[in-house]
Amino acid sequence: ECLMAVSHEGVTYTCQWTVEEEGHYLDEEDEVTNEDDVHWSVGNGLQEESTASSSNLLQEINHNKLEKVKKEEEKILNDQYHLLKELQKPLTLEEMRELLQIKEVEDYKREQELRNLRLWAKKVEDEKREHNERQKLLEKTAKDRVAKVLKEEERQKLEMFQKVREAMKQDMQANPL
Repeated sequence: ECLMAVSHEGVTYTCQWTVEEEGHYLDEEDEVTNEDDVHWSVGNGLQEESTASSSNLLQEINHNKLEKVKKEEEKILNDQYHLLKELQKPLTLEEMRELLQIKEVEDYKREQELRNLRLWAKKVEDEKREHNERQKLLEKTAKDRVAKVLKEEERQKLEMFQKVREAMKQDMQANPL
């Protein structure tokens, strides 16, 4: 059984384990991928050797992690390189034609959309103008009706007044004071 404190990037880890025999032991952090597996040799029971072996174990683990990060970086750089190469390739005549056709189709669709929007705007303006004309006509008709009703009322009042006046005249002639 061994107890060890390891400091890595400002964090101190305390590890305790039992080594039964020399051999290949899996790193507990990465049991699924086994990428950080290390080889461990049993010391002669001396604390210095155990510490040295533990230090070697930690160094190998860190080395394996560093290698893993380097491989990932290389893969990313490689992918970026291939993508850049693809983008720098000159277009073939066929690819240019395809791009031109795509652009023409997009331009045509855009023109259709603009034309439809113009037609819709014209339709809205026409409906608005017709509505305003109808409103004016209704207002004029309403004014004409009101004027006609008022004239009719005036005429009726005038007739009534004339009848009353005529009746008063006849009454005055029939009954002189």
